[in-house]
Formats: sequence, structure tokens, C-alpha cells
Amino acid sequence: MLTEAKRFNLLKCGRRFGKSTLSIFKAAEALCRGESVAYFAPTYKDAAEWWNEVTARLHGLITAKDATMKQIRTITGGKLDVWSFDNPDSGRGRKYHLVLIDECEKGGNFEKAWKQSIRPTLTDYKGSAWFFSTPQFGKTFFKEMYNYQDRLEEWKSWRFTTYDNPFIDPAEVDSAKMELDPLTFACEYL
Repeated sequence: MLTEAKRFNLLKCGRRFGKSTLSIFKAAEALCRGESVAYFAPTYKDAAEWWNEVTARLHGLITAKDATMKQIRTITGGKLDVWSFDNPDSGRGRKYHLVLIDECEKGGNFEKAWKQSIRPTLTDYKGSAWFFSTPQFGKTFFKEMYNYQDRLEEWKSWRFTTYDNPFIDPAEVDSAKMELDPLTFACEYL
């Protein structure tokens, strides 16, 4: 994924694939370069574990940390803002080199937030974005975006299953397959 990445990158993956781990890596990489980064989650509660992990991993680089505002600054000049897109205006008026959007399918305001607030934050720096989600049932904006790569040069999409995570025991996934109906299993794991 990292070698094939384009400006806009979308990962449609099964549960426990490692989407959040990749987003932490991408944030750290950009912050080490002194860039401005935004991480969006459906709610602040959804972002809490990610916030704790990224601040723990970067603790030696952090010069300022505001846990209430969910912002950090690094010795390299990097800045991280953590937002919730339950308010689709979150991030409005900011500018970023990189935007990471986690669990796109989970948030009901994702399409509006992307089009009216988040996408414009990338304009100043011609910034990039990564979208991470496990798909949900039915037709969704995230699934529509997955196909942007077919007509837009700056987009790349990938699909991975839970089986693709080498740290997950395939027998555990097989066990879930035996318990769930085929459609739910396909959405959650495949």
C-alpha cells in the first residue's frame, strides 16, 4: 500500500486488519517531517484509543500536548489535531498536509464532512488523505469513493480481509464464520 499510494487512498478492510495501526504510522511519518496532520473519527470516544496510542508512541517528539483539545506539537514543527466528524464542520478553516479518516462508514455525517469541511482543508498544501473503514450493508458514500480510482487519477483503493492480518489466527476468523450469517461475515471479516 505504501509504495502504491497516491494522493487519496482508501482501505476497505475486515475487522482487525490493522487500519488504525497504519493511520498511526502515517501520522507519525508526517509529524516527523514537520507537517500538519488531522485525524478524524466518527466521535471523540472513537478517537480516544487512537489518541492514547499516538501520543504514547510520539512522547519523545512532543513539545506541547493539549488532551482536552486533542492537539499535539512536535519538535519538528509538526502539528496534530484530532477531530470528530459527528459535527460535519469539524476542521473547517484549518489547513493540513495529511488527513486521516478512520471508520468512515460508522459516521453518519461522513459524506457531508468530507465534501464541505475536510476536503477543503487539503487545498493550501495540496495535501493527501487516507480513508479507513470496515464496510457496512447497503449503498454508502464510502463504497462510492472506493470506485473513484476507476475515473480519478489521484485515487487508489485497496480491499483486505481479516485473514490478511498475519497477527490474527485464521482459526479465530473461521470460528466467527461458523457463528455469523454469510452477509454479516462478509461485511465484518471479508
